[in-house]
Amino acid sequence: EMEKLADTMKDSCYPYVIPLGGSSPVGCLGYIFGAKEMFQQMKDNDNIPEIETIYLATSSYGTHAGLIIGTRLFAKDIIGYIPTIIGVDVDGSPDAIEVEERIYSLCKDACSQSSLSDYFI
Repeated sequence: EMEKLADTMKDSCYPYVIPLGGSSPVGCLGYIFGAKEMFQQMKDNDNIPEIETIYLATSSYGTHAGLIIGTRLFAKDIIGYIPTIIGVDVDGSPDAIEVEERIYSLCKDACSQSSLSDYFI
């Protein structure tokens, strides 16, 4: 229904329909740069020990995909190592392969839409 509404508005503006949970390639961009900020803060704070693994709750997978990309892009240069990103599926999806495929798809699409395609294609 949102797509239909967006179609009716195309003549007067540029609507962008955000999917449930906000998980889209565009939505991932905020988390890509959020990861950069997180790593910079880790570097700037001498009291933070090396963090080997970052855990996050994941549901529609946009945050998860963005953190994977941001970690791959920025962690090594900023903090000198690449932590592992582990998402805990809070929706309890019974099919882990389907979840991985959705995350990979978001990573690939976000990179394609933002000139980062060499990282996930």
